[in-house]
Amino acid sequence: MGGIFLPLTGYKSQSHPTKAQGPNWLARGARQSKGQVGRARENHSEKKLRKRKEMKKTKSANGLIEFTIPGKPPRATGQMRKAVRTARGVRFYDPPHVAAARKTLLEGVKVHAPEAPLEGPVKLSCTWAFEAQRKKDCGTWKVTRPDTDNMQKLLKDVMTLAGFWKDDAQVAMETCRKVWTDEPGIAISVELLN
Repeated sequence: MGGIFLPLTGYKSQSHPTKAQGPNWLARGARQSKGQVGRARENHSEKKLRKRKEMKKTKSANGLIEFTIPGKPPRATGQMRKAVRTARGVRFYDPPHVAAARKTLLEGVKVHAPEAPLEGPVKLSCTWAFEAQRKKDCGTWKVTRPDTDNMQKLLKDVMTLAGFWKDDAQVAMETCRKVWTDEPGIAISVELLN
């Protein structure tokens, strides 16, 4: 959770201890600060829960799952894996920015996963909405990197981990769109094909 600043509310700095505070004044101050950080973390987790509830989610009896993951879509793709040669052979790994993108996507899709993995052929439709730098670009197609096939690969790998299906080879039909918008996010629709 590096990089997240949790402000300590009601913090009073103590520059010099007084004799009345005794030798453990610093320890008491540390305990107080830890309590304040704990409350701040609770507020942070409440915000996460609220954000998850805000995600649009619809499930119907015919195997249709639709939801939206709000926020900036990750620009890292499944193609960005690295390899390193070791004494035992070649080992593949995700660079830190790819691992962070994978984690972000997994957190977004995991809450929408079905109780049991879907069986049979599946149709996957995605709209990747990137934040437009200029207002005139809103609603237009995004024709710059990352490529749709590489973004989809990372998303399908994450959805396999989340339990949407047993294998991403089940995706028999797929549509993907990249657009500029003022409300970034990823709109995902998964449907069983009959």
